[in-house]
Amino acid sequence: MSSKAQRRGSDYRRKRKRFHANQYTRNVSDTLAVDCISASAKKLCKENYLDKEYHKKSYERIMRKINLASREVADDSMKNAAKEEVSASGRCEKWRCPKSGHSYEEWKLKHQPHCVKNHIGSSSKMEVDGMKEIFQRSVPQRNAKYIKYIGDGDTKTFPELQRTAPYSIEKVECVGHIQKRMGARLRKLKTMNRGKKLSDGKSISGKNRLTDKFIDTITTYYGNAIRQNNSSVSDMRQAIWAIYCHYRSTDEEPMHHFCPIGDTSWCKYQKAVATNSASLFKHKNIVPIAVMDEIKPIIAELSAPKLLKKCVGGKTQNANESFNSTVWKYCPKTSVWVI
Repeated sequence: MSSKAQRRGSDYRRKRKRFHANQYTRNVSDTLAVDCISASAKKLCKENYLDKEYHKKSYERIMRKINLASREVADDSMKNAAKEEVSASGRCEKWRCPKSGHSYEEWKLKHQPHCVKNHIGSSSKMEVDGMKEIFQRSVPQRNAKYIKYIGDGDTKTFPELQRTAPYSIEKVECVGHIQKRMGARLRKLKTMNRGKKLSDGKSISGKNRLTDKFIDTITTYYGNAIRQNNSSVSDMRQAIWAIYCHYRSTDEEPMHHFCPIGDTSWCKYQKAVATNSASLFKHKNIVPIAVMDEIKPIIAELSAPKLLKKCVGGKTQNANESFNSTVWKYCPKTSVWVI
């Protein structure tokens, strides 16, 4: 025993401090006095008779794990239910072996009478075949004629319907798809002119020129012009050219003759005219004439009466697309039962 211990007495035992992560160790059974920030966490602790309250971050972490586990259980449960239904009905059991031999032929003979497969071919052809069937049965089964067809510009279905339908069909353009054309054409114009100089000696892009924000603005206004004037081709055409002329205007050459007049107009210049203060009006954020001249052919093409005539009524495919998205979520094209 050291001399220091002898001076303190023979019964002395040194009290050692045990450290863990720079903190004194404590008994695990000790209750933590932690403030619970979240009211929902307090409720959870109270309802589950927990002896301590959890911090908000801990509570959120626990809830995320519960949510994840619940989703996994729900997915497994639905998959098992589908398997049980298929097994109980004894139909559309997929053949997973090579499609040859006596076993396959025997299975095929038993399977064909109960098979619910209604399409043979690619998934892209599924839409075409489905629409052909709908139009061909419309008169004998529904006693109706579907004289208008809403589709996008590059659809493969309409040409096939024109060839096979028992009566004439008029195609109506989806306003949403027509609106997208404006953005696509302007972005293509910007890409094609990248690195080139316009008539003013500057590039097409840059501050107060053909920026992505300006393209989105023109695209939105173009769609609104069609929707808000969908009963008249001339009104749609005037509203579209009002957008171009409004941005083309300068203090020296105001071109607001297509803009709505009156003090309730969206055009600030026309508001100034209505309040007799047009002489004090100053144009702001002017887009250079060189840029507007490049845009003009696109405006002319997308405001053609032939195209706008197909937009009368302001029809859209959004409802159908939403429904189709829900259907394909549960019945994806890539998961089909084949013989």
